[in-house]
Amino acid sequence: MPALATFSSNELIYTFQTQFTSKADGSDEQGKSGMRTHFRLSTNNGDDWGKPIPITTRVEEVHDASPIQRKDGNVDVYYSSIDSKEHDSFTLWRRCVSSSGKLGNEELVVNRSVGNIAKVSPHRLSDGSLLLTFVEQGKVYSEGDHNLHAAKILSDAKCGFVVAL
Repeated sequence: MPALATFSSNELIYTFQTQFTSKADGSDEQGKSGMRTHFRLSTNNGDDWGKPIPITTRVEEVHDASPIQRKDGNVDVYYSSIDSKEHDSFTLWRRCVSSSGKLGNEELVVNRSVGNIAKVSPHRLSDGSLLLTFVEQGKVYSEGDHNLHAAKILSDAKCGFVVAL
């Protein structure tokens, strides 16, 4: 699920998913297959791209990243991930990214009480707020109907950069 956004300084951010297989543990014979989200930055209109950087290392399973330019010119990346290694329902998170690849703190946007969240799409409204659309995909994502949701977010993520890459 690739996505692209620009910083106000014209750098590009490209988000994408890669498949991985986790190491087998004592309870199963094979490792678990999953998806992880990374981003790359370009300072020359996409002619060259920096190294892939994971959007988070908090958990392995991260999906459906969608970047959007912030009011201050940086980019927020919205993504679905499990909220901890103990829970396998997907929740909605966001994180500020600077044009140099610095990451702000992760912020939980929609928790697991809403359900198993996927396919977030942020839209900037004329008043500066954000309208997020996403689906709740049920306990088993391939069975049953997806429930469509929307949430209005009044401000961008905090950019107190904590990780320099």
